[in-house]
This record gives sequence, structure tokens and C-alpha cells, in this order.
Amino acid sequence: MLSNLNIRNFALFDEVNLAPGQGLNVFTGETGAGKSLLVGAIGLILGKRLDSSLIFDQKRKCIVEAVFDNIPDSILQFLSGRDEFDTDGNKITIRREADEQGRSRAFVNDTPVSNAILRDVTGYLVDLHGQHENQQLLSEIHQLRLLDEYAGLSDRVRDFRLLFEKRNALARELEALEAREKTARQQADFLSFQIAEIESARLDPQSDNEIDSELNLVENAEESIRAISGAVDELYESEQSLYSRITNVISAVRPWCESNKKSGNILLQLHDAALAIAASSRDLSKLASTIEADPRRLEELRERQNLVNRLKLKFSTADVGQLLKILEEFRSQLQSIDSISGQISATGKQLEELTSELLIRGEALESERKASAATMEKSINGILKIVGLKDARFRIQIDRLEAEPADSATSGNPIRMSKNGLNRVAYQVQPNRGTPGGPLGKIASGGEISRVMLAIKAAVAEKASMPVLIFDEIDTGISGETAKKVAKVMVQLSSKYQLIAITHLPQIAGMGEFHFEVSKKSAGKETVSGIRQLQGEDRVKALAVMISGANPTAIAMESARELLGR
Repeated sequence: MLSNLNIRNFALFDEVNLAPGQGLNVFTGETGAGKSLLVGAIGLILGKRLDSSLIFDQKRKCIVEAVFDNIPDSILQFLSGRDEFDTDGNKITIRREADEQGRSRAFVNDTPVSNAILRDVTGYLVDLHGQHENQQLLSEIHQLRLLDEYAGLSDRVRDFRLLFEKRNALARELEALEAREKTARQQADFLSFQIAEIESARLDPQSDNEIDSELNLVENAEESIRAISGAVDELYESEQSLYSRITNVISAVRPWCESNKKSGNILLQLHDAALAIAASSRDLSKLASTIEADPRRLEELRERQNLVNRLKLKFSTADVGQLLKILEEFRSQLQSIDSISGQISATGKQLEELTSELLIRGEALESERKASAATMEKSINGILKIVGLKDARFRIQIDRLEAEPADSATSGNPIRMSKNGLNRVAYQVQPNRGTPGGPLGKIASGGEISRVMLAIKAAVAEKASMPVLIFDEIDTGISGETAKKVAKVMVQLSSKYQLIAITHLPQIAGMGEFHFEVSKKSAGKETVSGIRQLQGEDRVKALAVMISGANPTAIAMESARELLGR
């Protein structure tokens, strides 16, 4: 239950501290006194957006703090398992702060949390229903959510939604892969052509890198042979060759060298030089014999050089080794393109499996929804009789979503899914006997919709474990005997839950176990709202004012006492 609510520097509230009780708490007050601002302050605790213009004094912090205790074990167990904050026994303290610039922060048990976490946590503690929710009730999505709450399917629907989102992500991934494959296939032909072009050249790094040297020799074969032959003549063949001249020198100095022991090395060096010249001459002669002025070989070398140079230019490489690396890169790219087909096949299989799992879960949800809809209808129709709609008939229509041929099929029938399952839900109502029924928003009046919402909330509350229910003027559009009946339902609800009701009807206000009055007063240039708990004659007078106006009559006072006596 909400055991304490403290509001500081918000809207018309300078500082207010409330301690609602367990049971039915009613809040009354004149129009404009600040009842809607109280709901706004509670909304901050629930994670709603803060309007910085509602900060009472722009020089001070705005703080709204709520303390919840006696929390049901099932909810406490869930909250205590969260990592974002620590639990404090059986108590949860929620605080929302805003600084002078309107920047707000949220805390759970003094631990900073995001607004998303705040909404998630308080969603288990408080159910706030106001006139906005009456409009929500006309939404089929909201109607489906209420049925799921009644059926206890909320967790399973959340699991379905997570799986559905995973399936959609997989479908998007498959679509991207297929688009990528389409583009890749267009590139594959070009890659294959380039690979074939390089492979057909049968590149050899060693021989192809020596083409320039060999070509140079072949192109200059005759000139090379002449140069080598001249060198051989100079070295060995001619009468005045180096070999002949050095042998003459040897003959001339031999006697002197042989008779002079100190000059023995000179003769040896001259012999070595003669031998080296002779050997060089022989090697040059052999080289000359290998050089041929072969036109066919010359043409072959030139064609090969042109081919290799064209490939190097085309692929912007400096040598054959780099060309071969590019070839391997092209092969790798082509292999990667081929692997996309495998990825598409695997992803498609996963998508089929997820879709099948969703269909199984969706059909199970549908079965339980239909079973729960019957008991929910019976419960709501019973409550509608209590709140003065005795001839009304409420019905829940459950249909399959319209089929889309692109979706998977079960039993030969195309199935369409949404994040909430396979179904759409529409609340139908027949307000009076003999009149046609139809969708709730088209058939029921504003007052009837409020009572239908109360009946739904009462029915759902039977199955839920929500600690605090807040009704903001759910009595709009009703009065008299109907108001008494609505009050009776609210009292019944308050036996199980803490109920906070903002009302303008004395019939409901008189049934409250705790009565709070919202009022405002002007002091100088400021207007301030306050809230006080009414007891005894103060409460009698407040009810009498609600009955007859600002100056209640004796009859009104007596009527107020009768209301409290009941």
C-alpha cells in the first residue's frame, strides 16, 4: 500500500504530506482546488514527464516521494531480484526530483534509476485510472491488454513479444542477406572474369620477373655476339691478345725470377693472370654460343612482356608477386559470395523455426483468451448490474488478425501475427435490452464507459495483485442511485486493495474510510493548495457542501450524516 506521499514545491503545493490508509481513500474539493495536480504529482512517481512550469518556486527543488509497504510477496520477490537497486525489507521508496532548470532524476530506495526502470517498477505497485484511460478503453490494443491481465497472460504475452521481435529482426537480416546476394551475384561474374584473366596468364614470379633481362639479350643478340667475339680476340685469340702478351712477359722474366729467390711470387702471380684470362675467354666463347638471334623467341618474349605489363597496369601492381596476391583476394571474395547462399539458407531455416514456435504459442494464447473471455464477460456483466446497467450486456469478441499471404500457414490457413499474438479483441456492449449492440466506443455514453471501465477494473482486480488502485473522477456522468451503486463496487474493491478515489460525488465520498480535502487559499500574491484529512463534523460539513453548496442547509447536514452512517 501507499503509506506516505510527500509533495514539495510542485504546482500549487508548497509542501504536503499524506498518509493514506488501507481501504477506500476519497479526495474531494472544489473545482480548481488542485485535485488534478495531486494526480499529476502521483504521475511523476509513476515515471510521467515533468512539465518544468509546474515547479512552484523556480529557486527550489521540486520533490515528490512515495513510500510503499506491506507489498505482496509475489511483487516483492520480483522487485528484490532486480539489479538496479536494493530492496529495504518490505518497503519501497520512490522519489522524483527536479532542479531549478527542470532537469529531473528518479530514485528507488535512494538509488538513481532511469525513467524506464521507474515506470517498470511502479507498474507493479500502482494502477492509475483517469479519464484518459476511458479513451484508452476504446483502443483494441488496450482491450486486449486488459483481457490478458484478467487471464494472467501478461508474462506470456511479454515472452511472445520478445520472440516476435527476434523473429522480425531475423526477417530483416534475411532480407538484407538476399539484397546483398543479389548485388554480390552481379559482382560475381566480373570477379570470375578477372580471376580467369589472371589465371590464364599462368604467372611465374621467377621467369616473368626476368623477362626484361632475357628480352634485352635476345633483342641485341648480334651486337652481343660481336662484342663478345671481340673481347675473346682481345683476351686470347689475336696475336696481340692479353694472353699472348702476358706469356711473353713470363718468358722474359722467368730466368731472372728463377735465379732470384725473393721474386718467386711474381712468376706465380703472372701464371695465375694468364690462366684467368684463358678461363674468361673460354666462358665468353660459351656465352656467345648460347645467344641466338631467334625471331620467334623474340616475338614470344615481347608478347609475354606485353601481357604481364598489361596485367600489372590494369591492377596497379609493381610485380608479378602482387598480381598473384590480387588473384587470391579475388578468389576469396568469390568464395565469400558463394557463402551468402549458405547464410541465407541457415537464416531462412531459423526464421521458419521461430515462426512455427510463435504460431504454437499464439494458438495457446488464443485458446486461453477465449476461455478467460467467457468468465470475464460473466464477471463484468454481474458488476454492470450492480452499477445501474442492469440490462446491459457486455461481450468480448476475439478474432484472428486478417491474413497476409506472405506469412506462414497452419492447417492450410494463412496466419497473421502481431507482437501480441494472433488475435484482435473488440469489446462489444448492448446498453439496453432490445437495442442493437456494437463496439463500446460507438454504443456507450461517457457515463456508461466510466462504469464499464470500473466493472472491468473490478473484474481484473479479482485476478491481479496490484497493491494500489487510483481512480481519478471515474464517477463522471453519473449521479443519484447509480453513484451509490458505483460506491458500493469501490468499497468492495477496497476490501482487497488500497483504493484512492478523487471524486465530486457525495455518495462516493461518504463511503470512504478515509476522507481528504483538497483546498486552496491566497496569501499575498501567491495561491497555495493544501490537503487535510477530514474527521467528525468537518467531514459532515464537507459532504453537506457537496450535496447543497457552499452554505449547506440543515437537511444537507442530515443527509451527510446519513451517508456517513451507512
